[in-house]
Amino acid sequence: MYTDSELRTHTESLGTNAATRPASLIVRALGSLVGRWGFKVVSIESLIENYILEHRLVNGSHLPAEGELAEQLGCEEKALARALRVAENKLKVTRDEKGWVVASSPVVDYHAFSFTKSAETHERKLTTDVLEKEVRLPLSDEDPFGPVERAAQKALGLAEDAPFMVIVRFRLLDGEPSALHRVYLDPSKFKPDFLDVHDFGKESLIDIYAQNGYKTFARDTVLAARMANVYEDGLLKQKYKSEEHKSQNYIPRPRWEVVLDAEQHLYAQDTGGNRFVLEFLKASYFENWKYEIKNRPAP
Repeated sequence: MYTDSELRTHTESLGTNAATRPASLIVRALGSLVGRWGFKVVSIESLIENYILEHRLVNGSHLPAEGELAEQLGCEEKALARALRVAENKLKVTRDEKGWVVASSPVVDYHAFSFTKSAETHERKLTTDVLEKEVRLPLSDEDPFGPVERAAQKALGLAEDAPFMVIVRFRLLDGEPSALHRVYLDPSKFKPDFLDVHDFGKESLIDIYAQNGYKTFARDTVLAARMANVYEDGLLKQKYKSEEHKSQNYIPRPRWEVVLDAEQHLYAQDTGGNRFVLEFLKASYFENWKYEIKNRPAP
């Protein structure tokens, strides 16, 4: 349990070079783990904003009772009450007969979700090869990504016999393999010529979503270390047989090398205020998958 005097500075420490992190992890890390394992703590007001984002609360939504909220955030109830009054003065929350109400939802810069924008921020040269872009049904369960595509279908709210849109991109940073991104979308959310009019090798998908009227506001991500699968191993070897990479003296990676696996649900809101899973992402991160979190908003 932490007092408000202990919850004052901003977070510095672990984060990502572009990829992802789960909102629930952030709230637990900032609430329960602050002050331990190298974390610097943040204000209780920030924890409240993280809670609102994680639970996708909108203006008019009620927060839990103070005692319950304090327990979830890992802080003292008195300290939480003071933070809520500060937030009230800033017009972020208000009160009614039932308790505290969200008055102004925290704003998240949608560029924080973008691999492309992150590469620009870190001054890394990003090269993207588009391996696939089409509308189709899931692969068979025998395929390394078959179960993943069934999960994507379910996450997008599609029926088992309904096709999805898939965009597969191989990403290199400064000429080195960085990630394999498999993005799944509901075709009904986009125009029929969506796959034809965009250059997915150069454009940021987050920018494309904004152009289509969608505002991304949160993401849930599961990270896990695993062995590279047959497809990934073959892809890496194939890429480095090309003339473009022969001069880099690339040594084929062993099948047993570990990759970082990320599975992400990206949530968005349309112009009518409806909220849903816009994108299901399956990402494999290869060499140098180092994550750094430096005071970025916790979607």
